[in-house]
Amino acid sequence: MASQVDLSTADQKSVQLMQAVIARMTDLTANVGQRSDEIAETIKEILESAQPHIRYLTNKYYGLDEANSKLSDLTGDKLVDVLEKRFFKDNNTI
Repeated sequence: MASQVDLSTADQKSVQLMQAVIARMTDLTANVGQRSDEIAETIKEILESAQPHIRYLTNKYYGLDEANSKLSDLTGDKLVDVLEKRFFKDNNTI
């Protein structure tokens, strides 16, 4: 992912913010990411369910706060707060 981001025309603050996001995403992917077989198993269970739900969260370790904020606040403000804390809580670049 990081190799695909062209920051050559970005200002210094934008570069710092993007580097912080890339570092956090790399950490999250390594620690709470899912394997494709785990997702496939969830999909299989959904397809075999007699009464499937409308929505499923496949990863119980990542994204709960994001999902809750998306569904409970139509303005999107809660999601912004959740993402800011997730990606920039230890970063003084904001």
